Amino acid sequence: MTDILLDSDCVIEVKCSRDSMRIKNLTEEIEADMVHYSASEIYFFIYDKEKIIKDPANFKKTYESIIKEKKIHIVIHQPKKL
Repeated sequence: MTDILLDSDCVIEVKCSRDSMRIKNLTEEIEADMVHYSASEIYFFIYDKEKIIKDPANFKKTYESIIKEKKIHIVIHQPKKL
């Protein structure tokens, strides 16, 4: 199920890390969504409240590329704790 469908060629998928989630689970979910959607552009908004992504810049670089004629966009938000 699509989180936000902008049009037939563009979707937004929202991910949120949780206490029990590991980086492997997150990457498996993203990879599965990349092939699941027929849209040519997929935006992943990752709310990494548990900070399981240790190197956000590298993570983004790894997944933000054209894969099977799809443009992937990664936005990672890791909240600051006050």
